[in-house]
Amino acid sequence: MNRKFLFSSAMALVLLGGCEPGDQTDPTEGSTLAPGAESAALQGTEPGGELVNAEPIDQEAGRRAGSVGEGQTTCQVAFRVWVAAAIPAGDSIYITGNDPALGSWNPRGLRLSQQATGEYEAIARLNGGSKIEFKVTRGSWETVEKDKDNKEISNRVFEATADRTIEIRVENWRDQANGQPAALVRHPTERVRELLKELEQTDSFLASVAGGKLVSQLLAQGQLLSPAQAKGIEEKLQDNPEDLPSRVALMGYYQKLEGRHPSSEGPYAQLILGLIKHHPRSQLASRTGYLLLPREGNMGDEKAWVAGGKLWLEHVKAYSTDPVIAGNAGIYHYTDIFRAEAQDQAIALLQQAHELDPQNGQWVWFLGDIYSSKSSAFETTADQRQAFAKQSLEYLEESMRLSDRQASAVQKSSELAAMAHAAGEFEKARSYAKERLQAATPQSESWNYGNVIHNMNVILGRIALQEGKLDEAKHYLLEAGKSPGSPQLNSFGPQFTFARELLEQGEKAVVIEYLDSVGKFWADPEARDPSNQNSVRVAQEHAQLLAKWKKEILEGTIPQDRKWR
Repeated sequence: MNRKFLFSSAMALVLLGGCEPGDQTDPTEGSTLAPGAESAALQGTEPGGELVNAEPIDQEAGRRAGSVGEGQTTCQVAFRVWVAAAIPAGDSIYITGNDPALGSWNPRGLRLSQQATGEYEAIARLNGGSKIEFKVTRGSWETVEKDKDNKEISNRVFEATADRTIEIRVENWRDQANGQPAALVRHPTERVRELLKELEQTDSFLASVAGGKLVSQLLAQGQLLSPAQAKGIEEKLQDNPEDLPSRVALMGYYQKLEGRHPSSEGPYAQLILGLIKHHPRSQLASRTGYLLLPREGNMGDEKAWVAGGKLWLEHVKAYSTDPVIAGNAGIYHYTDIFRAEAQDQAIALLQQAHELDPQNGQWVWFLGDIYSSKSSAFETTADQRQAFAKQSLEYLEESMRLSDRQASAVQKSSELAAMAHAAGEFEKARSYAKERLQAATPQSESWNYGNVIHNMNVILGRIALQEGKLDEAKHYLLEAGKSPGSPQLNSFGPQFTFARELLEQGEKAVVIEYLDSVGKFWADPEARDPSNQNSVRVAQEHAQLLAKWKKEILEGTIPQDRKWR
């Protein structure tokens, strides 16, 4: 888990101006959500009936959604999508475009996650200086976006010249003949009034998945309010600043009104600061750091984020024995991945929360994620990386032990396997990897199945090789190559470190066979949509690269490409 590219509930938008050189991070197994932690799966309530913390959202989607050649300039781009159109149960939202990080026009390119605040979000690392074209889909060209009049729309276009946030509203889908989705037909004031009443019903409802979805509906409905309707709700909130539902609806209204560049002093930021001030124990408040961090268009406008941090520390001081407030404050500072002092503050606050509430697994999950990021930082030594991996493993194991959802615990074993291997604890890594493989099915994993098959077999193979079991290592390399592929593997291909290690043992034949298997999902132009010439071209380039590597191997040399390091 490398948090270099952050992603979470009410997403990050944590982009600094300008592009950065491509780093050495390649996409690995990942999901836009923490395993088992759907954004609306809220856990627990406080006496006042507010939403309180859910198991955290995975921070990995954005940082894994991009890989480029050494020295190539890249930009971080955050995609934020509001959907007015109806979405059938079980469907996901994707960005597809002409960049490999967007699937090279594969309609299931970059998967977005629905956040607790309603929108769908992901971060990708795109080729800098290029013209990016993209569309939004539900996973196929039959479900691509259309305009509010149910007409086809042109590709969306922007220049990837700097880190930025792209905000989109989807009005309709190709497979939905009616341009006015049933979920939003009713008059906004009437529907918001019903939602406000419903949201105030019971604590048990608030703690449910349905409760989280209702918050998302409130935000969506808030975007449909007229100025007069918003004013009425605003007056209600002024009379009672503790009115959480009204605040959420107004957040939706001003989120749309202020657009991509909300000011620190504007109503949207003030509503979020009010969320911290009046509802510090709520799950939504724990995600305010992602909403207040400066982003493209107002990068230097840090007043609101600084004010939010000050409010959190005041709460922690006033309620020094409250673990939820300490933990929420820690999550707030955790969102600023670019400043070491913010990360140090996050560690201190999350540790405080854990000491006060040692049975809550989410505090240690965040701590494990922070130390996982430290374990992959380039400026650290090998000994430091191993020490950080051990610390991450300790926290992640504790988080899994405390989880009351077995499915979530099994899925977390992917991260545990990776950290255990990095920490040199091979028995644990082997156990976690095998557990993950045994539990994985195409049905349970969906698009992530190929990642699990490839990455867990690679971990098992590297362990076998490090233990001197060469035949076993070769077996696992071939098993990894049997992966059916995934959005990440199809676009970026795997990391070939394990293949290089076997080449260093003189095992040319098995590596060549593995490369042939990889070519089936990474480098087969005939498997790509023939109408998508860019996707076909990318597969052809991959095929040329594989041919080059195989030639080098047969000539007795090891490829020097960065993917082989």
